[in-house]
Amino acid sequence: MNKIILNLIFILVFSVNTFGQSKLPIENYRENLKTFFYTNKDSCAYYVKKILAHHNFEHDTTKAKDFNNVGVYYLFEKQIDTAKYYFKRSIALASKKNKVSSTIALGTLYKKTGNYEASILLFNTLLTEPNLTIRNKGIIHSKLASTHSLNTDFKKASFHFKKAISLIKLIDDKGQLATCEINYANFYKNNSLFNLALPLYESSLTYFTNTIDYLNYVIATINYAYCYYELDNNTKALTILETLNEQKLLEFNNPELLAGYYNLKSITQQNTSRVNTKEIFSNYQKSVDFAYKSNDINTLTYLTNYIDYATSKNNTSVVKSLSLKFNLDSMYSNTSIIGKTTFLKSLNERSITTFFGKNVKDELIKLTEELNLKNKQVIINELTDTNTLLDSKTNEKKAYWYKNIYNVIIGLILLITIIIVIARLFKKISLVKTDMKIIKKEYATKNSQSELKRIESNKQLIALDIENIKLREELLNRNHSALNKNSRISNAILDPYWKKFIEKFNTLNPYFVSALKYKHPILTSSDIELCSLMKLSLTNKDIALILNIEYRSVITKKQRLKKKLNLESIGEIEEFLSTLI
Repeated sequence: MNKIILNLIFILVFSVNTFGQSKLPIENYRENLKTFFYTNKDSCAYYVKKILAHHNFEHDTTKAKDFNNVGVYYLFEKQIDTAKYYFKRSIALASKKNKVSSTIALGTLYKKTGNYEASILLFNTLLTEPNLTIRNKGIIHSKLASTHSLNTDFKKASFHFKKAISLIKLIDDKGQLATCEINYANFYKNNSLFNLALPLYESSLTYFTNTIDYLNYVIATINYAYCYYELDNNTKALTILETLNEQKLLEFNNPELLAGYYNLKSITQQNTSRVNTKEIFSNYQKSVDFAYKSNDINTLTYLTNYIDYATSKNNTSVVKSLSLKFNLDSMYSNTSIIGKTTFLKSLNERSITTFFGKNVKDELIKLTEELNLKNKQVIINELTDTNTLLDSKTNEKKAYWYKNIYNVIIGLILLITIIIVIARLFKKISLVKTDMKIIKKEYATKNSQSELKRIESNKQLIALDIENIKLREELLNRNHSALNKNSRISNAILDPYWKKFIEKFNTLNPYFVSALKYKHPILTSSDIELCSLMKLSLTNKDIALILNIEYRSVITKKQRLKKKLNLESIGEIEEFLSTLI
């Protein structure tokens, strides 16, 4: 019994460990979808079906991620309606955090289908969402820039590209930064600003060289080479193209990409002397083959380049061989008027007069007339739409005006009433201010007159005290012999008069002493007494008489005071004291 229980426990533990260590099938499907996304379309289609079949019991957040990835797959496969369906399902199930990536993908879908206004509106709305991460803000600005560039709004595109790069640099996401730089470079390339595009391609290629994202590396490299070709540096362009592994390119099974690659390589090769004619013919042939296979809109352009080169090498048999190999009539019919015109001009320049049983010059004239008619029709349609819009807006304005005329009249009456009331109020305020000014002026005049009288009376009192001191000095001089015996008696007699003088001086100049002490705290009471007497503009003789010292001692005192005040002359002392009140 015990053995049976132990065996059961062992089997249970083993089963749990095995289950914990192995991945669920759906997780393998997700990983394989990412692995084969760019390289194996059939495998991707298989794993997409498996994911959709097995994720029914997953959490809504996980389902939303799956729907988003499936939408990206169908967008890559140009199944627009299916992609739109899965993006919307992803947005409906996703949390606030994950909803952003699905909404970005939906905006990208609108951009790829030419619905630029819907794409721009969606991205601008996303930017108003709170709690957006810096990375998401950078991606949204990058997408907005790309959409504006396709919508031929150069200024807005440039603004959003710069904003995107500055934001992505903050988070140090090199992969996203490289993608944004490629888009910015493509924007410059499409606007023929090749010198500005080159450093951006170089920066992004340093990242993609060391990653598994070889497709983006290839696209960036081809565009990088194209910029040098447009700048007439064919050798550099060819050197860049030769860095690509041709075998890896073929593994992508992307005919449009291969057609563009071989066409650019042929053009650069024919302008260099180190490549033989046979290889150039071979590359041109590959370019046309891949373009025709994928119904590329540039097929006729590549064909024109091929014919130009063949004609320059006097190989007119190429045109005949091409017409036998491909259904050129169908290709020509499916090409735009501009493409047809370019193709026929090339034939005309090479003196080829007929093609598809048509006269080249007659067909060119016919296409020119057709193009002019279309241009006229476009202008007429635009004028009609504009006039219709203007008429509708004019009618709306009239209806609005008639509907709100009474409100406008009432509003005007209220406005005029408010203006009148405010004007009267301002008038009253101005009268009150004027009265206040008059009252203040009168009050100031009275105060100044009384102050002048007080100052004048104080001056007279001080003058009387000075004269009194002089008189008493004169009396003391008459009793010189007695005073010489005891100089303290002279000071004792003068002291009461000197105190009265100081009190009256302080009344006349209430802040003089405090200001002087504040500016020069090292001054003694004797220095301040001297400053007070100099403030009254007394002569040295008068100062000597008042202070009961000799004339020379006054000069000595002034010299010392000059040093304490850091002044150069005694005249400057009087100027300094006059500034103190």
